[in-house]
Amino acid sequence: MSTTPRSPRKGAITAEASIDNENDVGPPIDFSFKMLCSMDDATEDEMRQGSRKHKYDEEGKINSNALRMNNNALTTLDGLPGAITRLFINPEALAWVDLSFNDLTTVDPVLLGYGNIKVLYLHGNSIENIVEVDKLPALPVLKNLTLHGNPIDQEPGYKHYILSLMPHLASLDFTSVSKADRATAKTWIHMYGKTMKSKKKKKKKAA
Repeated sequence: MSTTPRSPRKGAITAEASIDNENDVGPPIDFSFKMLCSMDDATEDEMRQGSRKHKYDEEGKINSNALRMNNNALTTLDGLPGAITRLFINPEALAWVDLSFNDLTTVDPVLLGYGNIKVLYLHGNSIENIVEVDKLPALPVLKNLTLHGNPIDQEPGYKHYILSLMPHLASLDFTSVSKADRATAKTWIHMYGKTMKSKKKKKKKAA
């Protein structure tokens, strides 16, 4: 797995951009590049500090809706809800999550409990089974998603399959989704959907 960080392409939505659109919400809670192996480690380590200061309540929780956990050594998201509850003033408002460049092999269902996630970065992980993508439509307002740099991006029809599941995406892998992309995905799933479903079932059995 590559650990070299990639720069967002033109038009990509960053944490700073997303939170600046929210009223009175501070900067991301940032545990990137800490070589953390678990979510529990995040609450024991010091956050990275940016140019903007965090705002705390009387319990020491932070006013933010963005979490950076990129470029660590996470293989699981066990403990994520507890960490978010301890860190965030309003956990349900979590809208931007960067888990890129870890060693995650699945789309952990725990993410689906945060229905306000608009931006989710999962690129540069170790997700091998395209079946994992089937979980993501459960995030109703997800607009910006990255999955490139995982083994699944080598699957034939990778982009079309994802867009057939989530035609509402505005950006996939830091590239804007056009009407033509959505139309192509719709056509593709009609032509190759049965083949993809058959492959998915085989992979589920093998797992």
